[in-house]
Amino acid sequence: MHLAGAGIADEKWTAARKKEIIDSRVISSKLLASEINKRGNQIKTFVGASAVGFYGAITNEKVYTETDAACDDFMGNTCKQWEESYNEINKNIRLNIIRIGVVLSKDGGALPKISKTIKMGIGSALGSGKQYMPWIHIDDLVGLFYEAITNEKMHGIYNGVARSTLLTKNYRKQ
Repeated sequence: MHLAGAGIADEKWTAARKKEIIDSRVISSKLLASEINKRGNQIKTFVGASAVGFYGAITNEKVYTETDAACDDFMGNTCKQWEESYNEINKNIRLNIIRIGVVLSKDGGALPKISKTIKMGIGSALGSGKQYMPWIHIDDLVGLFYEAITNEKMHGIYNGVARSTLLTKNYRKQ
């Protein structure tokens, strides 16, 4: 399982930081592929991370699926290169790529950062308040990783996000 990569929200996106974000994903993936292929390890399954940033940092009402193309912005191009780096893994190894949404957990990640200002009474809507934020709870993501490793029928690219039972348009009418 490969989950490495410099945090995208940790620092300002300078040219050097953007290079670090890409290289930390792509070079490490290629290194793993090279070592796996060179050593002939008896690995049956490889699970690689990616991100829903594949679809871009844009606001619209489209619900993206795994068959949609990468967006032509920094995150879309980063994720596309990241996913392409997994192509160097031996074709006899079952490959699953999980495009991860914003991971929510009370113990770290985005939720404590988002909720901090709200708890202080100075929080507000993120963005316009109309955009989607594809998210997944940490427990569900761990379950998805487990399934990707153990379920031999799973092969390919999957969006690792929660699925609401409410249709967004219906919700907005309320």
